Amino acid sequence: MKLKRAVVAALFCFALAGSLFAEPGKSASGKDSWKNRLDAAVSAQADLRKTGREKLFAAVKQGDLKQVKKLLQAGVDVNALDGRGNTALILASSENNEVMVKELLQAGAKVNIITQGHTALMAAAHQQGSEKVIKALLQAGADVNLCDIDRQTALMSAAHAGNEIAVKELLNAGAKVNATGMLGMTALILASYNGNLNIVRNLLQAGAKVNAATDLGNTALNTATSKGHLEVVKELIKAGADVNAVDKSGWTALDVAQKKGRKDIVEVLREAGARD
Repeated sequence: MKLKRAVVAALFCFALAGSLFAEPGKSASGKDSWKNRLDAAVSAQADLRKTGREKLFAAVKQGDLKQVKKLLQAGVDVNALDGRGNTALILASSENNEVMVKELLQAGAKVNIITQGHTALMAAAHQQGSEKVIKALLQAGADVNLCDIDRQTALMSAAHAGNEIAVKELLNAGAKVNATGMLGMTALILASYNGNLNIVRNLLQAGAKVNAATDLGNTALNTATSKGHLEVVKELIKAGADVNAVDKSGWTALDVAQKKGRKDIVEVLREAGARD
């Protein structure tokens, strides 16, 4: 910031000096007027900021910590946005770069900025092996229950991506296991859709509502049945899933299993009391 202020001050003084020592008789609106010189100074500052931002984002993507430190020390805004609306912290989190994330946080990166519909924590939750980055973000004050424009939380991102370790970290940090996103989606329904048995178990143990349904009436059981995830179906039934729940189209899990030809699931559902 000090460098940027010095540059602006110097350019302003240059513009002012030019106006004071301009040749007599020149119009105030002429080419060498102080206003034109000041406009040029402001424009030069804007160009400097833009160049600095571009270099910062390039360095973050390349994992060039030395260059990032240099740019930040020179006054480049750590919370600036790139052309896609991401901050440097979000980029570093999506790259799963723990060292870079910590450097940006130390430099004043805002951890809960929502851009392009997600936060740094959501970006990290979507990446496998990101537990260290997630811990760093949480320690810096990341809101574990912050929602994006689709009402999706970091826990939903992790469940959807099949990131088991991230799910555990977020649950331990107080993530709301029954939060609902767009169309009534929950972390359990997303995990059931992907067939990740361990995540389904973790969510159920954390108190996920097994019979929660989307706006279309689809439960985790219906979803797992539709995708053919037999072991997940068994786990959900064990947890008390309603095998006769009906969605908005009037379909039960058994109807779905029969339509899709999933004989193994049909058998399991019938044994659990599903009715034709």
